[in-house]
Amino acid sequence: MPESRSGVWEAAVQFVLPFILVVFVGLEAGGYDIGIRSQVGIIVIWLALLGVALGLLPVARVTRAGWIGIGVLGGLALFIGLGALTWTESTERSMIEFSRVLMLLGVFVLVLLVQGRDGVEWSVTGVAAGVAVICAVALASRFEPGWFNVPALPQGFSTSRLSYPLEYWNGLAGLMAIGLPLLAWGAGLARNLLTRALSAASIPLVVSAIYLTASRGGVIAAAAGMLILLVV
Repeated sequence: MPESRSGVWEAAVQFVLPFILVVFVGLEAGGYDIGIRSQVGIIVIWLALLGVALGLLPVARVTRAGWIGIGVLGGLALFIGLGALTWTESTERSMIEFSRVLMLLGVFVLVLLVQGRDGVEWSVTGVAAGVAVICAVALASRFEPGWFNVPALPQGFSTSRLSYPLEYWNGLAGLMAIGLPLLAWGAGLARNLLTRALSAASIPLVVSAIYLTASRGGVIAAAAGMLILLVV
């Protein structure tokens, strides 16, 4: 019984963390504002430190591929940080990008620590579910705009393209393109029947959202993701 409870706790953490991150950042205009990114970065770092130190999080062994990813993001952060101190034209803008990469590195490390090899399915399902929630909010904002406080777009931006809640149609289409192959995978290969059913039901919504963004880049990214899913 303790092992069963431990397994349920691990699965819950592996699902909930990516889900909350995707939904929270998505609803906050994609985390474009530096304040939102800073909040996420601080919370993620403290979660990782306290979770590991107090044993509250299931800590998995990081694979070689995971260390490569950490090295790439860490090297990019180091490069930007050094640039901010030496050859940059704008120290402020360089530090903003430095904080962005550090936040991404923190999220990446946290997810690696809690998922392990056996928890990838739960993490992927959490990301897919988060994308589906953002998709539902985006479509609802188009069909029932009175339900949402949709901010006015800058002058020159198209108001006919679906952009809420990320406030940029290419960004929204890109997020949907990430979620589409994950949902397709869940619809066909997830172990849980409910997960397969919900994933399959979400696919037409995601496709509709990509269509309403009128983003060519989003269409190309979604097609590439589906092609990779079929090949791999």
